Amino acid sequence: MVTKHKEELNGMSIMIDRGMMMKWVPFSAISYMKNKIIFQSSIFRDTFYFNFLLKS
Repeated sequence: MVTKHKEELNGMSIMIDRGMMMKWVPFSAISYMKNKIIFQSSIFRDTFYFNFLLKS
């Protein structure tokens, strides 16, 4: 799943692999905002979820 989405979105965000941003943001808006809100917020969320998965 991670590899699939990373290929489609040029490795823009691991968070999208979680399927979360796909629920909140239309796919057409991702490419427009990928260097803004989504990319910046996804860095924090990736770290949080990655740490969460390591602990669980």
